[in-house]
Amino acid sequence: MIRDVYWAIPLQVIMQNGLPRTFESIYEALDFLEEEWPIKYGEEHWRAICECRSALNRQTPAAAAREAFLSACKEAAMPVVHADRTHMSFARRRRALFLRSAPGRPHVSK
Repeated sequence: MIRDVYWAIPLQVIMQNGLPRTFESIYEALDFLEEEWPIKYGEEHWRAICECRSALNRQTPAAAAREAFLSACKEAAMPVVHADRTHMSFARRRRALFLRSAPGRPHVSK
């Protein structure tokens, strides 16, 4: 079973219809890249898919997947905002508080 990897600060992407969408994890980004991406077969799009898959398998850093996703969004002309913690879901905020208070627990990666 592949465990998801959450980013320390979510990304908010402005979709082509003008509505914002928040991505909190690599799996969310990968699912969007594979299932809902508006422009298929772009070079950055393909690189982002590969980086996200590798990061989920712990073969590459989460930061590399995040940067690849940012580049793919730029390629597709979708602006990205580094959302603050208020855009995190309630469950995600609760998990982040737990991780900060539990000594010896792994931290959320950027």
